Amino acid sequence: MSKFRILLLSQLMGLTLFSCGSLFGRVDFSSNVLIYQAPQNTNRPTLDESERQAINDAYRRFEESGGHDSSNSLFCPLSSAIANELSRGKYSFVKAITDKFNVSIGDAAFLKTKNAMAYPEGYSLGIQTKRELYEHGVSVIQGSPEEVRERITDFAEGLKVDFNPGMPTSINYFAVDDSFEEPWSVMTGLFDGKEVSFMTDVRQMSYEESEKGYTVSFGLQNTLMTVAWPKEGHQLGELSMDDLFKTNKTPANIYFHIPQFKIQSKLSNSTGSFEERQAAEFELDPKGARGRAVTANYPTSSNPYPDLQLCVDRPFYFAYTYQGAPLFVGSVVTL
Repeated sequence: MSKFRILLLSQLMGLTLFSCGSLFGRVDFSSNVLIYQAPQNTNRPTLDESERQAINDAYRRFEESGGHDSSNSLFCPLSSAIANELSRGKYSFVKAITDKFNVSIGDAAFLKTKNAMAYPEGYSLGIQTKRELYEHGVSVIQGSPEEVRERITDFAEGLKVDFNPGMPTSINYFAVDDSFEEPWSVMTGLFDGKEVSFMTDVRQMSYEESEKGYTVSFGLQNTLMTVAWPKEGHQLGELSMDDLFKTNKTPANIYFHIPQFKIQSKLSNSTGSFEERQAAEFELDPKGARGRAVTANYPTSSNPYPDLQLCVDRPFYFAYTYQGAPLFVGSVVTL
């Protein structure tokens, strides 16, 4: 059995480090705060159908909200799906997908997801419940509203998400970092009339051209980036984010230009009996792509080779995916 460490913070915030020889031996489940550290693996995760469906359901909730046409937007369906399933007590699902998405593959890709349940001070939480959460890879955070906010911000590595600290709250944090086989070149150009830095290169890609716009997909070492943007005389709102997930694109050797960008977003959404809050950021540059998000989910009062030159020089949708499941989706309207 591989070694693992458990970080326990007592009510007095004292720091104690344990190395456990057995899986749950000597773990103090009566402690106020219990942090679970998921093991790393070196296998590319493979999503099963139920996991893919849960992520796609989260994407669909975002797409149907319609709040992504007039300004920059960003959403992490994977983080949303895990937090949503955790809210519903589907701990086996949460553990399965979390164990898959704690991956280090050489220098090319790093994926990390971790989960917590946050409880307000004085909330009665039994030892058996804490044990069940821990066994399924879910940390327990409990304290005053200020303490819970501080610990969740630390848990999410600096990302701050709005949530109701007076309610039991499921938390998921997800991060991904992937690189290109070879860095892109950089040049300046105009995006919607504004001079910005563009990534540019001749690469093997796949594309689709419609009456209203283009869709192009290009690979990183382990993930895939897809962009869709309108032709001259058309607007971004005339396209659909669903265009990002069509699979009938044509392979092509394309001289491609796309602006490098970094966007951040905060959003809230009602998912039935739960209120979802998410903070996210995503960056694309000549070396690769990086994204991270934290989602808080708490109950309310009750998801042939043509030669072309294409340039994304106006507002666009994008999807950053793994095995067809969207990790981040968004729109870039201003830079």
